Amino acid sequence: MVLIFQKKAVDQLIFSSSTRLSLYSPVDYTLALSTPNDYGMKVFIFRPKTYSLSVGWYRALYNLLTEPSVKPLPSVCDVVVPDLDVRVQIPLKDVRQTFKITAEEITKTVLDELSGINEWEDVLNEWLQNSDMRLCWKRYDRIEWIVWEKNDDDENDRSDLLACPQFLKGYTHQLQLRCTEHYPTSVTLPDETKLQEPPPVEGYLIRVTNEKGRKTGQNDYTFHHMIIICFFEAVHRKSTITTIIVT
Repeated sequence: MVLIFQKKAVDQLIFSSSTRLSLYSPVDYTLALSTPNDYGMKVFIFRPKTYSLSVGWYRALYNLLTEPSVKPLPSVCDVVVPDLDVRVQIPLKDVRQTFKITAEEITKTVLDELSGINEWEDVLNEWLQNSDMRLCWKRYDRIEWIVWEKNDDDENDRSDLLACPQFLKGYTHQLQLRCTEHYPTSVTLPDETKLQEPPPVEGYLIRVTNEKGRKTGQNDYTFHHMIIICFFEAVHRKSTITTIIVT
């Protein structure tokens, strides 16, 4: 593999059984290829401009490399429904299915499986009537919604393919099924003026300095509610989740 910068070859990487493909950063999906050399370890870091480019690079490199350079393909797709404390396990029978399976198909499979259980039938019917059920990737307090953006030029080019770093790595993110409907609130003032809640804003901010003025690289998760900006730390909660295996 030859690395080119500004139309000039700057380095080359010879793939071997010692080459490793990894997710350098699970936040911005920076990729890394590492291989041992005479001086220790050589690491190539890929930082694509967009998330879609990063996923495309990861898929291409994953297909190009073999074990043990990459982790084996998952044999099961785990989907957690946090509102029901349920985990649905969907077996993946072959490699081709793993690389072609979409979020749309996974969502339908999970809903079909849950609809056959009487105790959740009413809840599912209410969700389907009043909200949109979507899959998302969850890491700590961060949620990334999986959206299918249709490509009119190529029907097979879908943005909701599960063959992505979050799924193939297997431990950095959790796949969840959630309701996407937002319930805005409003406030009525004494003069009958109604103030509507603005669209939510959330994400990570980098704290440049601490309270003593010293430089720090800490990432703080922030969001706003009404006119208040909130900061909070990740809370790890252990819960008993019912597991359903799709047959």
